[in-house]
Amino acid sequence: IGERGVFNREVAGRMYAPWVYGLCYLVAELPYVTIITLLFHMITWFLGNIPTISANPSTVESVQGYQLFFLYFVPLLLFTVMCTFVGQTIARLAPTVEVGNAMGTGMASWLSSLSGFYMPKPFIPAAYMWLYWLNPFKYTFECMMVIFFRNRTLACQDPNLPGWLVIGCVSGNDVLRMMGMDPALAIPGQFVVVGYIFAWIILDLLLLQYLRFSNK
Repeated sequence: IGERGVFNREVAGRMYAPWVYGLCYLVAELPYVTIITLLFHMITWFLGNIPTISANPSTVESVQGYQLFFLYFVPLLLFTVMCTFVGQTIARLAPTVEVGNAMGTGMASWLSSLSGFYMPKPFIPAAYMWLYWLNPFKYTFECMMVIFFRNRTLACQDPNLPGWLVIGCVSGNDVLRMMGMDPALAIPGQFVVVGYIFAWIILDLLLLQYLRFSNK
């Protein structure tokens, strides 16, 4: 938004086409987004002691820790890329920074509320289920939950306190059922996220081409 004045002058001077500017801006974000997402993933992965937990082949279908690390990183990266492009699109739509911030936080709160995280799928009112299935946040959250919990045995560190007394479940599959998540949809759901990425890119380029705010 802050660069809008420069962009309008350079486009008016025919220095480049609007779609070229938009495409270059999006591509330039990818290395930064990838590095930041990887750093975040490494910090949270090892803080949670996930490599030690995940290395037991009897609980996670012989998937070793480093493989699980990569499988968990892919949906996280796709999600971060999508959110970055959503932010770029909002910047094209918003007339001011304040409006853009309100639109971004409002959209994030709304989508998070219907992703199955704050309110599991079985508890979402039927009138809102269509929003749940259209929600890209849902597909990322579901995939990450399936990767982490599927076929996992849950145990408490205190041998005198069974894990089910703490969380009400004895296995990761119980957690997935409680959340209303289908492991068969985890991988196909990532293609939905990729589809959303391309949809936001197209919308962003169209807005750059046809929407103008006076910002001299």
